[in-house]
Amino acid sequence: MKRDSFEYQVGLLMMAATGSDGDYTEKELNAMHFFLTKMFETMGSNVDANDFMNELIEDIQVYENDELAEKIQAASEFLLDAMDEKQLNMFYNGLREMAAVDGIARDEKEFLKQLKSIWFE
Repeated sequence: MKRDSFEYQVGLLMMAATGSDGDYTEKELNAMHFFLTKMFETMGSNVDANDFMNELIEDIQVYENDELAEKIQAASEFLLDAMDEKQLNMFYNGLREMAAVDGIARDEKEFLKQLKSIWFE
């Protein structure tokens, strides 16, 4: 998957929202898998959600903290330009639900708060 694609930016923010507490629980991974599968089906894409998630996790593990923060900032700005307010709101609510599926951690709340300030304030 191209790292500048819409799908990659969506996936990167999903991984950041659910993993900002330092780990990905099985419930979070299942929620992301469900979302990505639906997104790929809607887009008519044949991308496998499991392969895509594994690629994202590998990428995230390679990035240094500053580099990851820059990529997440760029992804949030990319989607701000690519989506209208209704789409952003729906995606934001989906991120919040995915992060909260196992109980929302303080770091996940902070990430979502920062994302909200970029998109809606």
